[in-house]
Amino acid sequence: LSNVEYQGEETVAGRVAAKYTQSAYNTAGLLTAYAFVWIDSEYGFASKCRVYNMTGSVNVSWELTELTVGGVSEESIGFSTDGYTITEAQVTEPTAAES
Repeated sequence: LSNVEYQGEETVAGRVAAKYTQSAYNTAGLLTAYAFVWIDSEYGFASKCRVYNMTGSVNVSWELTELTVGGVSEESIGFSTDGYTITEAQVTEPTAAES
């Protein structure tokens, strides 16, 4: 996005994250808000965010505290059609009384 600057790396929830700032300006070119966003270096998701208004107050803030990776298998999330009989649906035209 526009007005984004890389600030370096930091650790969030024990994981390496790239820290960025983004600034928002009004139509007169005055800074109206700014945000810090940390992007997980391995998976690419936002792991932390802080948005400030120009009074220095935090408008929004959240942070990843823990991430567990692994332990998911195809069997644990897969869908099996075993035990089901799949048939094609019959489409009928509505009768005059149903219309």
